[in-house]
This record gives sequence, structure tokens and C-alpha cells, in this order.
Amino acid sequence: MTPQPPPPTPSADIGLIYDVGMNNGDDSAFYLKAGFRVVAIEANPLLCRAAEKRFAAEIASGRFVVLNLAISDQPGEIDFWVNTEVSEWSSLIRSVAERAGHRVERIVVPTEPVDRVILAQGLPHYLKIDIECADELCLDALARLQARPPQVSVEFTEEKLIHTLSGLGYRRYKLVEQVSHLPVGDAPGLEGVQGRVGRVLLTGRGLPARLVRKVVGFDRLLRRTRPSRRFAGLTFPDGASGTFGDDIPSSWMTLERTLEHWKAHTVAWKRCGRDFWCDLHAGF
Repeated sequence: MTPQPPPPTPSADIGLIYDVGMNNGDDSAFYLKAGFRVVAIEANPLLCRAAEKRFAAEIASGRFVVLNLAISDQPGEIDFWVNTEVSEWSSLIRSVAERAGHRVERIVVPTEPVDRVILAQGLPHYLKIDIECADELCLDALARLQARPPQVSVEFTEEKLIHTLSGLGYRRYKLVEQVSHLPVGDAPGLEGVQGRVGRVLLTGRGLPARLVRKVVGFDRLLRRTRPSRRFAGLTFPDGASGTFGDDIPSSWMTLERTLEHWKAHTVAWKRCGRDFWCDLHAGF
């Protein structure tokens, strides 16, 4: 059995966030607005240059660092597939980048393991990971560190990710459904009610839900679930990860409870033929 690591040490910088898979910088913009310093990692050089312009003042003040890298298991270079239509679908995996028949372009980018980046830039309070089916590379690298970020999030595409997080010592979890930004699971209060009612209306097979979707329209219903996209004076656009940790309006859950909710949620959305994805947040 793999030995459990110690909890994160005081070397974690509470004012530092990593945005791994920066894309257009919307998540970084939120973290900066919230007062954090940000290290952003992005493989696409065009997006890096755009971020350097967008965050020129923050770079000059030392609050923002952008690294043009692909995360890999070793330093070097690698083929990166740029989706020319949907930039956030660009990936190290060609089949992922060109899904839905989209056109891709191959470029060669430098690579670095995320643990080496952390050793150079500092251990963050929160590590946001969204690198299109390569999130596991980041989690594997954390095992090589003596201390780990107190909070981590990944795009929850397969069950093994939560077991990897558990093996790293993370014991508390939250789920956020990224189409609406509503929490999935044990969410008390208005946000929890919105989430449960919203998912019934959006994915329910019963006659009332089907009639509401037909009369009101799926897109209009979806927009009504999105008050949770607003936080600290910022409205999260499509593709943004949103809030994290204790600011997510739901309760922390066990691994078993999280999987129970994720599987039920997955069945509901796939049953109605709609695209969706969840972010999995983990803490000690």
C-alpha cells in the first residue's frame, strides 16, 4: 500500500496560484482580481503573447508570470496540436485536439514537469489544472514533492483522477458542473436548490421537464442557472473555471460521496445527449 504523505508544510505560499492550462487568461484575470499572484502555464505561444499584452501591468509589478511550456514527465520538447477553431481544445493528444472534426496545426513546444516548475517558482496555495486529458501528468509530478499544494483542481474526465488525488493525501472533494458553474453534490442553500432543480429541468426524462425544455428552450433554461457565474464583481465567461476551495457554495465530500454524485450526474447528462464536464476540487 502506498504510504500517505504528510500534510502540506508552511512552505505553501497562501498568496500564490498556478493556472496550468491558462488558455485565454480568464481564470488568471479572476485570480489577479482576487489579490493573488499567478504563475500561468500555457503551451500555445500565441496565447502566451496575448497574455503578456493583457497582463503587462501585472507582469511589470511581479504579480504575474507566464511560462510558454507544455507539462510533461520530463524536460525537452514535444509536439503540441493547436485547435484552430476552439483554442481550449488544443492538446498534446492529437485525437483530443481535433475532436468534432476540427482542424489542427502541429507545433513543437518546450516541456517541463510541473514539480520542477514549482521548485523554481514556489509552492502555490492552489493549483488549477486543465490541460485537456493530460491532467494526470501534473498529479504524478506532485508525488515527487515533499509538500503539496493545499488545494488542487482538475477536469474530472475519468475516475482514476480522484484515486490519484487520494493517493497524494487529499481527503476532501467538491464538484462543479462547468456548463452552469453550479455545484454538484451536497450543496445547502439557494445554490444547492438551483443546482438540483436546474439539472432536473435540463436533463430530466419526465414529461414535465421535457415540456419545460420544449416551451422555454434549453439555452434559456441554462442561462437561468448561471447566477453562480458571478463572484467578487466578476462574471465568469464560458470556459472559465470559476471559484475554488471554500468559496464554492457546497460542502466538502468524501471520495465515495463524490463518486456517487459524479456518476449520477454523468448518467443524467449523457442520457439527454448534452455535452458537460465537471471540475473536481480537492483539499487536505
